[in-house]
Amino acid sequence: DLFYLDNKTIFLATINGIYIYNSLDQTITKIKGNFYANEHTQVIKKVGDYLLFGTKGKGVVVYSLRKKKTTSYYHQENSEMPNSINSIYSHGEKLYFGTNQGIFIYNFQNGLLKFETILNKNNGLSSNDILGIHIRDTVLFCITENKLNRINLNNPDIFAIPVPNTPDILGIKVNNKLFSNLNSIETDYDKNDIEIQFNS
Repeated sequence: DLFYLDNKTIFLATINGIYIYNSLDQTITKIKGNFYANEHTQVIKKVGDYLLFGTKGKGVVVYSLRKKKTTSYYHQENSEMPNSINSIYSHGEKLYFGTNQGIFIYNFQNGLLKFETILNKNNGLSSNDILGIHIRDTVLFCITENKLNRINLNNPDIFAIPVPNTPDILGIKVNNKLFSNLNSIETDYDKNDIEIQFNS
């Protein structure tokens, strides 16, 4: 993941830590000297004057943009937060963390996270491995490896919508020429007529 802060600063989440790219002098520096210095970081989310970094093995770190340093950590050893964070969604003062153990909901104020609740398979989610979250009005949608889950936040009833099976593609016709090897289709830059043959 990456976060574009301004016309000179980009935060980069990598498999071995968090880096800051300065486009003015074209330098990359690593955020060092903390618990997360070499951790596989998957997600960057800006909330107010803070960046939240979600990692694959050590939970969440809160970074103050004003102070230019990490200010707090949340992981399985010091909080309810799981160690593996797949996604972060912000809605008002609440943060929704998609993890490998469900959706963890926290209140976020003044750079500090306060645990509120968990939504997981015990509440009716199709899986605890949450890949993405989005909220529209009072409905939270989350995607797992095989279903889209719809949750009414005012009355947490969960409705899991199955993701359709992937169709079997038999072949692709491009300008009336049939291709059975789908890994090597080349077309002109001009207009092309494409027909897909499949079983579903």
